[in-house]
Amino acid sequence: GGALALGLRRPRRAARSRPTVHAVEPQVPAGTPVVEPLPVLKRPRRNRRSPAMREMFAETSLSAANLVLPILVQEGEEDTPIRSFPGVDRLGVETGLLREVRAARELG
Repeated sequence: GGALALGLRRPRRAARSRPTVHAVEPQVPAGTPVVEPLPVLKRPRRNRRSPAMREMFAETSLSAANLVLPILVQEGEEDTPIRSFPGVDRLGVETGLLREVRAARELG
């Protein structure tokens, strides 16, 4: 408001004291090899300047072709819920299986 327009500043709040945090050395399983860090001070990013270069050097790409659709099938026409796997059913060969395959195919 008006006080700030006149060039007056609000008083600073006192800094809160933070508890001291001690680093805990992580426990490493016996036999784990020791890998020395690379002598690189700054991570190189020259290969990521343009979208085309980023795509060319990308290490991971994920598409629908990489996914698996697990379908549990049983004989008969009844779909049976699996109690230990909520939201998942054993599908009947003649009804549920065909329905799921059609739905998956429509999604791509």
